[in-house]
Amino acid sequence: MRLMSALTVAVSLGLAACQYSTSITSSNDELNQQSEAIYNELLAGDDAAIIARMSSENDPQLVGQQLPMLRDMVGYDTAPDPIMLSTLQTNENGTRGYTVEQSYSHPDRIVVMRSEFVQQNDVWKLRGINV
Repeated sequence: MRLMSALTVAVSLGLAACQYSTSITSSNDELNQQSEAIYNELLAGDDAAIIARMSSENDPQLVGQQLPMLRDMVGYDTAPDPIMLSTLQTNENGTRGYTVEQSYSHPDRIVVMRSEFVQQNDVWKLRGINV
């Protein structure tokens, strides 16, 4: 019985050691610019451009249905210069990610957009956006 418990603990520790996650707060100018471009595409109604940026884990039809709602939340068709709020690079079990939050000050509201990117085959793709 004790041997079984010891074996279970050893296997659990071994599996836990195989999984890792790291995160650092450093900035990626290219992805920050992509996030700004995505916001401009959202305001311009260029849904096809946003969908083309999406990672393979997203359903293009579902994304296309959600974008008009996000656009309505913003309510403008031009974007002021963004203010960078935060950036975060992650690595979870070999999958690299990057999140950027930018703030846009419109005349009657402040819009904060969070863009989440994931690296697929050495190409950064958009995992999701939150407004």
